[in-house]
Amino acid sequence: MIDSGSTDLTIPLAGLNNYSGPTINTPRPPGGSNLTGAYGDQSGWIGYGFQGTARVTGTNITTSNAPVIGMFQQTTNPIYTTGDVTQGLLGIAYPSLASYRVTPSTVIDAWVASGTMPKNEIAFHACPYSMINQSYVDFGNTDPSYKCSSNGVPVVWAYSPARTYFTLDIRAISVNSVPVTLPSTFQNVMGYNKWSFIDSCTSVIVLPGAVITTLVNAIRSSGGLPSDLASSSYLSDFLAGNIGVKPAQPFQWSKLPSVSFDITSDQTISGSQNATFKITLGARQYIQPNANGYYQMIIQVGSDAYANLGIPFFSNLNVVLDRANARVGFSQGCGCDTATDGYPIIQDANGMTWTAGISIPYTTPTGTSTAIKTTTDIPATGTPSSTIVLTSFIVLA
Repeated sequence: MIDSGSTDLTIPLAGLNNYSGPTINTPRPPGGSNLTGAYGDQSGWIGYGFQGTARVTGTNITTSNAPVIGMFQQTTNPIYTTGDVTQGLLGIAYPSLASYRVTPSTVIDAWVASGTMPKNEIAFHACPYSMINQSYVDFGNTDPSYKCSSNGVPVVWAYSPARTYFTLDIRAISVNSVPVTLPSTFQNVMGYNKWSFIDSCTSVIVLPGAVITTLVNAIRSSGGLPSDLASSSYLSDFLAGNIGVKPAQPFQWSKLPSVSFDITSDQTISGSQNATFKITLGARQYIQPNANGYYQMIIQVGSDAYANLGIPFFSNLNVVLDRANARVGFSQGCGCDTATDGYPIIQDANGMTWTAGISIPYTTPTGTSTAIKTTTDIPATGTPSSTIVLTSFIVLA
């Protein structure tokens, strides 16, 4: 997996518990101490660090002194890596989060320092399940996508106030263009949770309870839900993101509410104050079918201190993480040229708007392979997943 919310490259060592995939057998360096890692889903590992060769297959991107963490123990409930779907994790966040303190600090920094990764940028061109074969991750941002009136570069850039995770300063969140009153604690705490952030390994959008309550109420009263779902005893669990459903009746997408985010730009107005831009998602972005056709609510309640913009942002927008300039870029993404409802919508600080469904001719990118390999050729999957783990799936008859 490629994780914008962490920094380390973790690879399974021979004998890793509860793991059935490929491993490496690199001995612990003299004097090397144990390192530990823990993640938001409560999974974690114990291992040790060393430096080795890492490369992106299908490209010239390589380095011989990448910081690597070999894992010899992992949690079992939940398991950190299984060996089938994933064989470790590549973190692409900033060096301040690194567990193994060497120079270069991260694999990305090692690739840039080697001169083989031309820009310190990672571009995500991710797609929903129906178009997942078009997804790719572009290390160095050298293979842009020319879609929907884009010239291949982001049309808006968000300022990242902290070089830890890829942080964002979200100034307002609206439902159907009406701002929701955010909690007093929102982006008003100390530490890593001071700001909101965007994360490629979070499978949902996570928002304060007040926003979700407003959105759910708007969904219930919109008339846009399938009639069999609206009258079902499963409706509350569906709206809470606890179950996926396969309704017999269709969604009325145009009736369902939109969700907008006012985000601080890297541009300034009046010489000092940062401007803001707006990204608006439609219902097709926050209610999506999985690979088996079960519709899932992938916008859910979380902390009142911040928002976490996960996969629904990546799966319909091109997202560029610019590590050199501490900013995050957005443009229309996967499916925008065939969209019929106009979402997502991007509006810059000057009022210029980019709407899905408006296209110019473009050449489909060939894509950059996202398999990361160490000296022993251990692959790690690279395309962000659009799934969430649910307790059950329901077919409505």
